[in-house]
Amino acid sequence: KVPDTSTILELRKAIMQQLGEPSLSRCKLVKTSASGTFTSIPDHERLNGRSEFGFLGRDLPVKEAVILVNCTVHGRSTGQLTFRLDAGSGIQQLKAKMIAWGLAKNGAECKPEELTVTQNGKVLDDEVIFWFDQEVGCDYAK
Repeated sequence: KVPDTSTILELRKAIMQQLGEPSLSRCKLVKTSASGTFTSIPDHERLNGRSEFGFLGRDLPVKEAVILVNCTVHGRSTGQLTFRLDAGSGIQQLKAKMIAWGLAKNGAECKPEELTVTQNGKVLDDEVIFWFDQEVGCDYAK
């Protein structure tokens, strides 16, 4: 945490330290122009109450995956559903969350093996790991 009176440079250095990033050039704070391009925020500017910034230069650690999936139980679709999971979670964690929320069978009890989960028309198997994509849903890797 940095004080409100800090400069952009001080914030960048704090981010570097938090991420363990050795290069200041990989921790750029930017603003978006009206045309949609990114412009670096000058290091001498003070935060002055700002708490949200664009960031360029390296990947940030991901703590959460926002996923968009379809679920079918005994041939009946629940429709498209959005879930938030810890990044690195697998299909079993997703199925457990679906069952806990009662979404799989309109609140009726259901077993994980009774669920078929699909994304973009593909059945997701037990080896799927969910990662991060805020815009579209998620990327998953095996």
